[in-house]
Amino acid sequence: MPTICISIKTNQFKHIKHAALRLFSIPQLMMTFCAILISTPIYAAEKPEEPILYYESYLSPLPPRKLFFIYGKRGTGYINSLGKVVLNPKYGLVDEVIYDGWARVADENLDKYYILDETSKKLVYVPGKWDGMFSEEMMSFAKNDQRPWLYGFMDKAGKVAIPPIFADVNEFREGLAAVRKPGDKYGFIDKKGNFIIEPAFDKVDVFSDGLAGIVLPGSRCSYINRSGKQALQASFKHCLRFSDGVARVMTIEGKWGYIDHSGKVISESVSPNAAEFELFSEGLSAVMVSGNKVGYINTKGEFLIPPIFKYALPFSEGLAGVSAENDLWGYIDKSGKYVISPRFCAPDGPTHGFFSEGLAFACDPKTKKYGYIDRSGKWVISPRFDSCRESSGYNCQFSGGLAWVETDTESHSGGHYHYVNRKGKYVWSFPRGEKGDDKNNEQFKEIIKPLTQ
Repeated sequence: MPTICISIKTNQFKHIKHAALRLFSIPQLMMTFCAILISTPIYAAEKPEEPILYYESYLSPLPPRKLFFIYGKRGTGYINSLGKVVLNPKYGLVDEVIYDGWARVADENLDKYYILDETSKKLVYVPGKWDGMFSEEMMSFAKNDQRPWLYGFMDKAGKVAIPPIFADVNEFREGLAAVRKPGDKYGFIDKKGNFIIEPAFDKVDVFSDGLAGIVLPGSRCSYINRSGKQALQASFKHCLRFSDGVARVMTIEGKWGYIDHSGKVISESVSPNAAEFELFSEGLSAVMVSGNKVGYINTKGEFLIPPIFKYALPFSEGLAGVSAENDLWGYIDKSGKYVISPRFCAPDGPTHGFFSEGLAFACDPKTKKYGYIDRSGKWVISPRFDSCRESSGYNCQFSGGLAWVETDTESHSGGHYHYVNRKGKYVWSFPRGEKGDDKNNEQFKEIIKPLTQ
């Protein structure tokens, strides 16, 4: 599956960024993601630990993209999967990822904001500054001609669907969005702006599987249903989102596990380490047990693949990357049988190694270079890349026929980014910038024409 990394501010999805992280172990991997994805510290000094509600797995499905952003002399724009420029790189800011069929675009001075459909034929003016992403055909925007800013929602025609009267908003999920008026608590509105759940909460999350996490007094959390009533009698230290009928929580005793819709714990870790569980993907979740061995459970908490691995990644397109004692990586199917024998070096980051469009980014242990393998383990694109650019949601995986890779990263110039197609041919290339510098738009001073090698 494609992947997404989300940087979350309070309870809003305002900024999309990539996370280039090295995979050391399942515990370190998950703790690192908590540190990045949650604005509230997991362990706050000299005060009770605040419940965590907002967490997104790095495996979240996204549709194949039709637009691919590029940097140019005057700004940013888009190409299609053939490398043809469909939006000249003259804008100050464009989205790296297309959400709900639309991308966000801002002019060179960042004072006019637009949305662009994925065919690149329709550019719609936003009545303010876009705030969130499109979700369920609604996008939040901020009225930026006043302070403090107020937020509302618009539709894909650029029409104001819900006036900007809120001090804070979240995206629509399952037909409802959490909002807060100035000086008030959070409640939930429908797409007409009517309160379906009256404001009564200090902190809430989005609805998933019909339930939404809330913070209770005493630094505890639980879940409400669509009527606004607390759905579970039990309360927890941390309450993550429901998916596939289960949610990952930390119990009052300090252990992470999964609960069902009744609040019953169906699987619990052997230590209070949050990282011993990953969210479910394709019906299975990697779990670490005593002895630091990893296996996979189903949504009933039953081990379908016994804990015999040293490291393990979530399933994607029916396969999961795993490593045994020799630290070489291979791929297993859902029976636990090796489909690709362990012969690749460890992924360079937690978003590497997933299959998408039949290919997976893999490392050659001899050269330490990266390429792409098919489901038989055969090199389809020879290992000649230094790494891959984790493009805000699609990471190293192919989407829409292209993937983003990096070469010559140790050179004085800092190397290049490339969009590469499934045959290994570069369709577009541009510089990464000076080695060691932040890769900002300003560093891309000229357009690098598509390469044909």
